[in-house]
Amino acid sequence: MGDSDPKPLMRASWESRGWLIDAMRQGTFPAVAALYRIPLACFLEGGQGNATPLHTAAFTGYLPQVAACVGEVGESLSLADLSRPTLGGWTPLHEAAHGGRFRDVIRVLREAGEEPGLDALLVPDGFSARTPLHVAAQRRQIAALAAAVREAGWELRPRHWLAANRDGKTALDEAALHGNLDQVFEPSLWTRRVGEMGKLWSYVREESRGGVDFERLSHEAALASRAPRVPAAAFRGAARPELSGPGRAEKGGPLREN
Repeated sequence: MGDSDPKPLMRASWESRGWLIDAMRQGTFPAVAALYRIPLACFLEGGQGNATPLHTAAFTGYLPQVAACVGEVGESLSLADLSRPTLGGWTPLHEAAHGGRFRDVIRVLREAGEEPGLDALLVPDGFSARTPLHVAAQRRQIAALAAAVREAGWELRPRHWLAANRDGKTALDEAALHGNLDQVFEPSLWTRRVGEMGKLWSYVREESRGGVDFERLSHEAALASRAPRVPAAAFRGAARPELSGPGRAEKGGPLREN
């Protein structure tokens, strides 16, 4: 085949699905993409449990390369594609949070001309009502997800942290249970209005109107094998301290919605 000949078009099938997933897991997907034109249908081919190559791409970091592949045949990835669930409710959005690749999700959607907003990316799955933030908390990937959100010009809000799954656990609970509170408390993940650890907890407590069981969070953090040392004052019902600094908002004033 000469250099001017077009690459053959891969057909969507069970075999191509397995080949693409194996290539992504083994790190050879760029070589496969160099040999074939791969339409979107190939990446949406579901197998047992309805897991697709797109799920694997979101976890392994090949989402931008997948977007380039489908672009070669005049197609593009959409939020609907990234929201396709497995039988267990797991979407490529959850996989991206699991693998610390949420930045890729935002990038490919914006390059495709979509601007869905943060709430549309943190939707719960249809099986256990876990959001990608729950997954990030379980897999110790909060820092990666929060950095991607911040770079996109968005902000994680108390409602994102306090959304409960079907077991009644919030992303804060999952962070405590998996020894991940150190990333939740990392000051660089929050706006200057929230700031220090004690201020964060006080702010969340106020916004949730008592909806956070801080004694339970403290207990869960103690149970986690890699739990960070959290100041006891963070779990006490002390009055909210005054917030100061150039990022300060008026007391009671709204934060920017995503």
